[in-house]
Amino acid sequence: MALCGAGVAGLNLAAIMRFNQATASLNENLKTAGKADADLDALSAGQQQTDAQFKDAGALGFLLVPQVRRSIESNAEVSRKLTSRTVKEVARQKGTDGSGSSSASGSGTASGSSRNAKQGGGLTAKQKQQVEELLKANQQSTPSNGDTKQRNTTKDQSTKSQTTKPW
Repeated sequence: MALCGAGVAGLNLAAIMRFNQATASLNENLKTAGKADADLDALSAGQQQTDAQFKDAGALGFLLVPQVRRSIESNAEVSRKLTSRTVKEVARQKGTDGSGSSSASGSGTASGSSRNAKQGGGLTAKQKQQVEELLKANQQSTPSNGDTKQRNTTKDQSTKSQTTKPW
């Protein structure tokens, strides 16, 4: 019985670690998506990897603690939305880039419709607002205690690697 409990606890810990990595990747991708000069092809590829990380983290959902399972599902949904929007934007750009249009259109002030998005990979004002909403939703759904444990572990590891002698 104790071995089963330890196994489930280990699975939850591994899922939390994967979740923290995927969430960090998602946060970076959301910040990148908000930039006017974002490389949407790279962002799309990164988002597909992030989606896979969330899928991996939630693979054994029936064994996960409900709070962990909800957090994974919530952030995975945010990640899927960003992936969907990014893929659509990449497809739209590739469709318009093939028609011979120039790569610059406008001074950076978007009116809110996707027709007025900059061709260089920028997002419209409406898309930027949606990205901001996704960022806020993601910050609210991320458990703070697991995140700080991950940051402390990473900080400890980086401190150890800086002071470790090669001999």
